[in-house]
Amino acid sequence: MPQIDPSLSITIIGGGIGGLVLALQLHFDGYTFDSSRELKAIGKGINLQPSAILVLRNLGLLPALEAIGVKTSELRYYNKYGQYVVSEARG
Repeated sequence: MPQIDPSLSITIIGGGIGGLVLALQLHFDGYTFDSSRELKAIGKGINLQPSAILVLRNLGLLPALEAIGVKTSELRYYNKYGQYVVSEARG
């Protein structure tokens, strides 16, 4: 386990996969931290790339992810005006 420096101040900005995994690792290493008191919805979901899935699998979280997640079947791209551009099958 790494040496914990009590004077160290760590700020995690964002609750995407990177921020969540970092918070989990810091917690595992023994750090404690305050979290935001307000949670705001800003999107429709989190799309996890294969490298992020690998990290979650290695942390032992894949069964929990599969229980609550929805596998992507299609990826669609739209321009800034909301007009459809192209799609790709996923799975």
